[in-house]
Amino acid sequence: MISTLKAVLAEDEAVLRIELRELLARLWPELAICAEAEDGIEAIRAFEHHAPDILFLDIEMPGMTGIEVAQQLGARVHIVFVTAYDKFALAAFEHGAVDYVLKPFSAARLMTTVARLKQKVKRAPVNLDGFLHSLAQATAPREYIRWLTVAHDTELQLVTLDEICYITSSQGAVRVVTADSQPVVDRTIAELAAELDSNLFVPLDAATLVNVNAIAGLRRDASGRTVVSLKQRTETLNVDAACEKLVARAAGLAGDTRDEGRQLVTVLFTDIVDSTATAARLGDEAWRVVLLEHDRVSRQAIERFHGRWIKSTGDGVLATFDAPARAIRCGQAIAEEVKRLGVSVRAAVHTGECEMHGGDVRGIAVHIGARIASLAGANEILVSATVRDLVGGAGFVFADRGQHALKGVPTAIHVWVVNTR
Repeated sequence: MISTLKAVLAEDEAVLRIELRELLARLWPELAICAEAEDGIEAIRAFEHHAPDILFLDIEMPGMTGIEVAQQLGARVHIVFVTAYDKFALAAFEHGAVDYVLKPFSAARLMTTVARLKQKVKRAPVNLDGFLHSLAQATAPREYIRWLTVAHDTELQLVTLDEICYITSSQGAVRVVTADSQPVVDRTIAELAAELDSNLFVPLDAATLVNVNAIAGLRRDASGRTVVSLKQRTETLNVDAACEKLVARAAGLAGDTRDEGRQLVTVLFTDIVDSTATAARLGDEAWRVVLLEHDRVSRQAIERFHGRWIKSTGDGVLATFDAPARAIRCGQAIAEEVKRLGVSVRAAVHTGECEMHGGDVRGIAVHIGARIASLAGANEILVSATVRDLVGGAGFVFADRGQHALKGVPTAIHVWVVNTR
């Protein structure tokens, strides 16, 4: 009689742990999940109690890290690391005899992991000492810069980070703003953002980083926009809507950043072309994997372009953005990414006033966006005239698709298609 393989899931985020369990139940129903753990210490206890064959182990957990757990358990269990680390850490995995699953979870990647594990469990677990050393180096805490060299008149000076109120880029120059000076630094905002501690310097928009210790408070101005007041300077700084919660959280301030009520937002709709025919051709299980992977890459693209995932529409997504150019670029990225899945998407972008209700978005602007999306062909992104006017100068090229009477919309909408170059 073949014994049932057992696994323990060690992941501190409950939602992700549930998602991993459900994916495994579909992809490997014979695998018995004998225990779950929320931290490293619980993971070791679960291993000692249940003696699982496989341990799905989150790298970053309270109590003990996944690396520390793996070092303690040694070659007594097959380990699959669960990680949100970037390509530099993943390079260590690719060169080792160890599997991983990347958060957010991908059904396609997990299917590969399951196939490899089914072969590996026939053999004894490998010794991970060398690999864990490489992984520890790849995921070690970063060293951040502690001062900047700036140009002040004809001299170069050192400015320590605690002297800086904010850093901003304007008219091709990046200025380091202190309590009483604004010297220029020979770096871009993107370069500085990568080298500064993100817990200390947070973005207000694409051109400004603020020192959270320099923030006096957050408030909304007469137009409803969030602004930052500073402890040592009299000017206030506007906050991009996409950065409001990040700034408030980093500064330890509640602020007035509620998302209820009516707001001017840009909506992005995407939709898989010929989804019914594709589902019939692939079969239920393969189509389910395609949808899961489609949602994963869509979420990543939306996050990369600073958007907000609203919901899946079954075979597409709805997301909101604070800037229409970001929405268009996100749509382009999703369309390119899903090509490897053997599917094509159509997309639409529209900007208008919407009603925000918790995690959902409603209103005529959403309705218009959905109707415009229905007009698009495979790999096309259609936009309203409003969007075309707003992104002037952003480098997009459009072709006129004419006026369209959309169902439920009282006036005709002028539609444009984004040209690919």
